[in-house]
Amino acid sequence: MILIRFFKRGFVDPILLVVGAILVLYVLSFSGIGPTGFAPGGQSGRGCGNGIDDDNDGLIDYPNDPGCTSRKDRTETDPNLICDDGLDATHDADTLADFRVSGGDPGCAYSQDAIETDGDCDDLIDNDADTHVDFGNNGDSECLSFSSNSEDPRDYCSDSDNGIDESTLGTVTGEDASVTFSYTDSCADANNLNEYYCGDKPEGYDPLYQIIVCANGCSNGVCQGSQPPPTGCDNDNICESGQGEDCSSCSNDCGACPPTPPPSSSIETSNVPPPKSNTSIV
Repeated sequence: MILIRFFKRGFVDPILLVVGAILVLYVLSFSGIGPTGFAPGGQSGRGCGNGIDDDNDGLIDYPNDPGCTSRKDRTETDPNLICDDGLDATHDADTLADFRVSGGDPGCAYSQDAIETDGDCDDLIDNDADTHVDFGNNGDSECLSFSSNSEDPRDYCSDSDNGIDESTLGTVTGEDASVTFSYTDSCADANNLNEYYCGDKPEGYDPLYQIIVCANGCSNGVCQGSQPPPTGCDNDNICESGQGEDCSSCSNDCGACPPTPPPSSSIETSNVPPPKSNTSIV
């Protein structure tokens, strides 16, 4: 009837043109298709009414996907859902986000899960107070991945002469499997030095030692006439405490320093085993 009226009058009726435009916009508002033929973002139709699992959580459209409040929703994610907001939560250490059929965060068991952390090794907290946090470079020795469940027992080591330094008397202290230790550099004889230092994460932050032959003799736990080794970062993404690298002087390799743990109640210094070159002593 509208077309017949157009042809009879020979021109477009302004009233009918306005009414037609309103009808078109009304239909598009339900379909999700904009004036260009596409929904915002370039997707055909609305995210919650297009028959597609847009966020890869195994659920499709309203009312099946919890990220959809109606069929008019443009996305299947919801900023109020920790595991379905399209973002990596700020309370976990990994770089994965949300519950997904593939490629999601293992800490999310389902889309409406309220926590994205995998466990103690993914929560940005030093749970066992040993100065090492979560999985990663300079991370906790018990964390083999972000999904590891516990940081216990405590493993940490501190060296007063910052690694292998035959010119300075140093002492390594800390805990291995929550057992305290303390070892001080000493002369094995007139020419050989037992130099103690801290292992890195692959060694579980164990106290290690090395036998150094002193060119000018050994006295009072140092090689006579020796010079301190050069210090600084080599920026190889490996925290090498034996070369004097630590979190305070070489954050590029060792990462940021976590909070200092509470002091141990006692230090055990007895039963030091015979030294072996580059060997863990506990």
